[in-house]
Amino acid sequence: CMESGVVKPDKVFFGEPPPPRFHQLHRQDLQQADYLIVMGTSLHVYPFASLPKMCGDEVPRLLINKEEVGSFELGESSYRDVFLKGDCDVGAAKLAKALNMQKELRDMHEKVGGVELSADILAELK
Repeated sequence: CMESGVVKPDKVFFGEPPPPRFHQLHRQDLQQADYLIVMGTSLHVYPFASLPKMCGDEVPRLLINKEEVGSFELGESSYRDVFLKGDCDVGAAKLAKALNMQKELRDMHEKVGGVELSADILAELK
C-alpha cells in the first residue's frame, strides 16, 4: 500500500519557521563558537539575519558571498571580519586550500556526489 504525502528535505525554506531545536540552542551555540562562517545569503530574513551579531566580540567571522551583507565590519580597521567575494563553492574551495584540506573536500564531494566540479573549483583543489 502506497501512502501519499509531501516529501520534504531537512531544510528551512524561505517563509518557514525554524525548527524548535533552533530556538533552544542558537544563542548558546553562537556564544560558544570559536569562529563563524557565513556563506551565500542576503541576511535579510530573520531570525537568521541576526545570528552573526550573537557570537562573541572576539570571534573571527568569515563572509563568503557575492556581496557584502549584514553586520560585518569590513575594511582596514576590521579586527575580526573577513570578506571573500565570490561564489560559495569557489570560496569553500579557497578556504579548504588555505587550511590545506583540499583532499578532505574532494573526498567529501565524492562521497556526497552531486554536480561536477567547475574548473575554478578544481583549480583551487590542486
